[in-house]
Amino acid sequence: ATVRQREAGTNQFGNMPHRLVMLGDSDISRWPAGLRDLSPAPAENLAAGGAVMSDLLAQLGDWRSRGDSEGEGNAAALFLCCAGENDVGSGRPVDAVLETLRRFLDEAVGGDSGDDRLVFVGPKLEPWLADDVRSRRLYAKLNTGLARAVRNHPSGREGRAAYVECLTAFCTEETSTVPGAVYGNRAVPDGRFFDGDMLHLNERGYEVWKRMVEVEIIGSATVGPRHSVGKA
Repeated sequence: ATVRQREAGTNQFGNMPHRLVMLGDSDISRWPAGLRDLSPAPAENLAAGGAVMSDLLAQLGDWRSRGDSEGEGNAAALFLCCAGENDVGSGRPVDAVLETLRRFLDEAVGGDSGDDRLVFVGPKLEPWLADDVRSRRLYAKLNTGLARAVRNHPSGREGRAAYVECLTAFCTEETSTVPGAVYGNRAVPDGRFFDGDMLHLNERGYEVWKRMVEVEIIGSATVGPRHSVGKA
């Protein structure tokens, strides 16, 4: 669903002062500092460019080791995560990526994770994929699998983990919902939301992404039209 199609409700994660912990690849590492106010507590960004799904486990371990050494091991965390695109881009089978995701969910928000919560942000169609039908279909398959894995995990069923679908969220409004948008190669990524590399989001794109995440973790206001974000 796009931001235009979704409205914020009550905060399903409650009002605990979770620390925002950002894990994943360059989509998360590049998240602008001024747009990290998704939690009352300061954000910690451990993401790194080029990261694959298995790197989430290492990043999580690094963060927990740091917290233990600083005496903050019992503070509740809100994990904001994104990974998987680099896996499929390097030829790793989607099923293997999903198996690693399940291991990560077990570690991050498994049975003994206390008040920790998690939001996983899915892949997005990007301008460089415009004529790459095979990669677009892989992204679509990855998105479907990630969504199912998060929602079927015990933490997802219990409301402690959520998945943000954004496969066509950064495509032009007139093409994002037409029949065959993804598998028919009809959804057209909107360059207004991307940096010059046509791969990473620009500030305007991150404003949209932040709103989509807020729907899951804050629920503080009705989210307006996707394409009005960033307009004067």
